[in-house]
Amino acid sequence: MRGLRGTGEVEHGVKAAEESGLKLRGIIEGTEQASQMVAQIATAATEQASTTDEVNANIAEIARISNDFAAGAQKSARASESLSELAVELDSLVSRFKVEEDAGRSEPGVRPRKVRAGEVSITHRAGALA
Repeated sequence: MRGLRGTGEVEHGVKAAEESGLKLRGIIEGTEQASQMVAQIATAATEQASTTDEVNANIAEIARISNDFAAGAQKSARASESLSELAVELDSLVSRFKVEEDAGRSEPGVRPRKVRAGEVSITHRAGALA
């Protein structure tokens, strides 16, 4: 009987060892899966950081271009304002001249004098220019 009892205990010990081995394999497999997931997360985090750097660089470039555009728009506005002032001044200067077809109808007491500018013949009212 003692032999049977000892054999039963050994068999029970073998089964327990086998079960422990299976459980340890499961733990090892779970640990390996967790390790692979951590590696994938690290890779994804690195890729995300790289993408974030690219996005930040693109945003900085857009900001630079926007600032350049704003400066150009301000410069264009100043040039337009200056051109408008020159147009008013030119209009004032041109208003002192009459086209030749009107030369015969000058104001009384004003003696017309002909001036050639390119191919256009204009008549200047004497004394109109300072």
